[in-house]
Amino acid sequence: MTVAATRHWTLPDTHNIRDLGGYPRASGGTTRWNRILRGEALHHLSAQSVETVIDRGLALVIDLRGPHETSTTVHPFADHPQVAYRNIALFNALSPIALSETPFDMAQRYRDALDRCGERMADVLRAVITAPDGIVLIHCTAGKDRTGIVAALLLAVAGVPPKRSPRTMR
Repeated sequence: MTVAATRHWTLPDTHNIRDLGGYPRASGGTTRWNRILRGEALHHLSAQSVETVIDRGLALVIDLRGPHETSTTVHPFADHPQVAYRNIALFNALSPIALSETPFDMAQRYRDALDRCGERMADVLRAVITAPDGIVLIHCTAGKDRTGIVAALLLAVAGVPPKRSPRTMR
């Protein structure tokens, strides 16, 4: 089985659930498959998709969305009898993104998240390391920014070297 074939979890009602397994570690070996997933909002999951991820070993869902996002939809795992659910609003300590004529700096936004949301980030990391046996799925709305920061930190802790693009190698 190739990495490309196993990285994305294909479900009919979501398109951005990815496994953090298979990344090469600096000390040798790779990160474990089927332990930590990153994804987008899960409220669109059908009952069949919920059963599919449970059958594959889902044990904990960490929802990084804030109250303004979680109050509009019912989360399929919020009160699930088989899967633990934690809602840890990650970016609530940040000011809303203001539209201005100044170009928006997403890298600065990520640094601000680490500087200002440290307590919540620590809550997320504690939830991961104390999770029940099985798969942990971490998600926000689109599965990019909040989830991406957490995924990057988890991969760094696991010893996965950062990917360097020609632009960042100066």
